[in-house]
Amino acid sequence: MRPSMRLAFALLAGLAACKPGPAKQPAGSPADTSAASPRLASTVPLPPPPEAGWYGKEQADSGAQLFAAKCSVCHGQKLEGGAGPALVGPQFFARFGGDPMSRLWYGVHTEMPLTAPASLPANESLDIVAYILRQNGFPAGPYRLIGHYDLNRIIPKASPGGPDVAGVPLASAPDTTIRQPTSSAPSQAELAAADTTPADWLTYGKGYRGARYSTLTDITAATAASLKPVCAVPLGEDGAYEGGPVAHNGILYVTTTHLTLAIDGATCAIRWRHQYVSSALESAANNKGVAIGGGRVIRGTPDGHLLALDLETGSVLWVRPIMDSRIGESAQAAPLIWNDLVFMPKAGSDVGIRGETMAFKVTDGSKVWGFATIPMGKETGAESWPEAAAAHGGGGTWTYLSIDPASGTLHVPVGNAFPDFVGDGRSGANLFTAGIVALDAATGRLKWWYQTQPHDVHDWDATGSAVFTPAGGKTMIAATAKDGDLHLLDAATGKLQSRTSVTTHKNDQAPLTTAGTHFCPGPAGGMEWNGAAFSSTTGLVYVNSVDWCVTVKLTGVGPNAPKMSASSFGGGIPVPDSMSLAHGWTTAIDPKTGKVRWKVRQPTPMLAAVTPTMGGVLFTGTMDGHFLALDAATGKTLYEHDTGGAMVGGVITYVAGGKQYVAAASGNTSFIAWRVTGKPTLVIFGL
Repeated sequence: MRPSMRLAFALLAGLAACKPGPAKQPAGSPADTSAASPRLASTVPLPPPPEAGWYGKEQADSGAQLFAAKCSVCHGQKLEGGAGPALVGPQFFARFGGDPMSRLWYGVHTEMPLTAPASLPANESLDIVAYILRQNGFPAGPYRLIGHYDLNRIIPKASPGGPDVAGVPLASAPDTTIRQPTSSAPSQAELAAADTTPADWLTYGKGYRGARYSTLTDITAATAASLKPVCAVPLGEDGAYEGGPVAHNGILYVTTTHLTLAIDGATCAIRWRHQYVSSALESAANNKGVAIGGGRVIRGTPDGHLLALDLETGSVLWVRPIMDSRIGESAQAAPLIWNDLVFMPKAGSDVGIRGETMAFKVTDGSKVWGFATIPMGKETGAESWPEAAAAHGGGGTWTYLSIDPASGTLHVPVGNAFPDFVGDGRSGANLFTAGIVALDAATGRLKWWYQTQPHDVHDWDATGSAVFTPAGGKTMIAATAKDGDLHLLDAATGKLQSRTSVTTHKNDQAPLTTAGTHFCPGPAGGMEWNGAAFSSTTGLVYVNSVDWCVTVKLTGVGPNAPKMSASSFGGGIPVPDSMSLAHGWTTAIDPKTGKVRWKVRQPTPMLAAVTPTMGGVLFTGTMDGHFLALDAATGKTLYEHDTGGAMVGGVITYVAGGKQYVAAASGNTSFIAWRVTGKPTLVIFGL
């Protein structure tokens, strides 16, 4: 490039004094010196030509240290992803290829780290971008990455360093072969009886109803103090561990983001282990668990596929792409198998997907029906949205499903509308977001719906839908949500029977502003992904909840802005209160009256499952790693053990070798930094 051309570019970009040096950059913008002295000497360094490299070597070295300290917890030490998306290889280019570098920088600078967004000085944000570029094969040059000129450069759609970047292979097409399982268990009859069968735990919530109640009685309120850890098995993959195990014939089936394992429920011996290798962009680093039935173990994958494994061997039976991970759709929820169908919803509300719950054949993964949770056109509920199609978004499901076997009704807890915090461009109730949708399980036909939060602007997803029948009463739904209220519904009609607060509410009706609004519960508050439980022994509904407030500052980004990033949560940046202020509750509610029977304040947010038994015990766990056995009638602690890792996943009880055991998920690295210590481990307890 001729000197005169470089001078012209410098003048256009307003970079008259962008010389690298010790001068501190302002925190609010990259090195922009357009207000500097108008004199421009020929000795001033000018923006580099493209062939001169993309950043300075020392800048990338600095970025490596910053990334390790501030970003690796979520995105991995090698940018391979974890609780946050991968920032290297095909996933990086699928996400940012074809866009100006400013999009990458803006996300780093204004939204990271997630617990302290916009706290990085501009020069540190640029250093981190330089490091990310280096890890993706971009060459260094004699100039630092600086301001507007550099950030307007377009990131190519493939690595300039070659097809294989930092050990991440290019995407490949999935296998389309259909294989048959080597067994047929558990049968449909076993699945139908799972809610009351003592020995097994066959779905995420035990049986179709998802009420998490076990009729086992070996461990009682009188014997729980004699519990002890029997064994523990590290699962072999760091990151989010929010999944719930299932159990059949004493074998546990457990998932992490990429791994599926079959584990002996008495000894922790691994029977088989399968590692999924993504063939497309990974849009989520999370998995809630598996469905088992007909000799198959079926789960979602981080790149939007449905995967079926052999129950006995772990070998792949089939794998099918069921959603578009390139636009943020992900398969995080725990699926259900019912009458040769497997149900799986789309997640991704925070990036504006159009939610859908789908049914597939268990034999080959072919789609049978789909129900869009964001209605459009002449679909029921479309009138609850403005006409502009671009304003329709959200409605994903990322937790678990339940079925009322008596009526064949599938219950779907639906997440937030998009943009999460900006409601001006989506007037109306915004069906079917933030609520429960009841569908005919065989056809996908809509039966009824209930919104926990019409026109939600707080990211208060509905998170669970446990079905239960109190003694002498009618069948009900315990609908949990991040709004911090337990909603008890008539299962036949969806009509609200009672609504009970289970955490702190403050400023929850105050308008959100660009200056910031402090409210409780926050987007990480209320009741999370494990939902509610019901005990036929005590007649009570149990929930864990999070008591943690947040300040949300609207970014001023409208609902139709292109490529709104996932970490912006749809038009606002949430900054939670200090973790030292967060705590939780375990609450027992009488479903006949909606009144609280007892309530225990816990020292940490409570995310782990609650599991009541006929023996009068309630099993759960805390964020600081303590497995708890509580008296289900009073909430008194009967037994406590430190598992060494945050407990945010499933807690189940089952029989192996004629003996009752309890299996608990321990260890989690969360993208909201609930607790970032502890490796995913399954811990088993027994008498």
